[in-house]
Amino acid sequence: MIECNHGVRVAGQTPARLVIPRRATGCVLSLAHEAMTSRTIPMRRGISGKFWAEFWIGVPAAAIAVSAARDSSELIALVVIVGGVAMLALGAALVDAASGRWWAHEPDRISVTLEPVR
Repeated sequence: MIECNHGVRVAGQTPARLVIPRRATGCVLSLAHEAMTSRTIPMRRGISGKFWAEFWIGVPAAAIAVSAARDSSELIALVVIVGGVAMLALGAALVDAASGRWWAHEPDRISVTLEPVR
């Protein structure tokens, strides 16, 4: 079972795929079975790698577009193409930030073996 702040709770029986709302904070995974020792694993929430990829594609592309525009008027096509890539990548990053999709929980895969109670 995963319990988070504000009453967010997700449960299942192993093997399970549990989905946590991206905006959930303070999540802890609890594993228990009779005659076995219980385990708790804290979940960390951070900004997803996908968001950073979008952001870091967009920023250099925008910089290239701006520097190319200052160098020569013959590079308008490059500016349009690179500027378009920058706008798409930064736009996707902004949508992710506004919708909460930029959050991710770690670890995203957990494999645990419970030990017998002694």
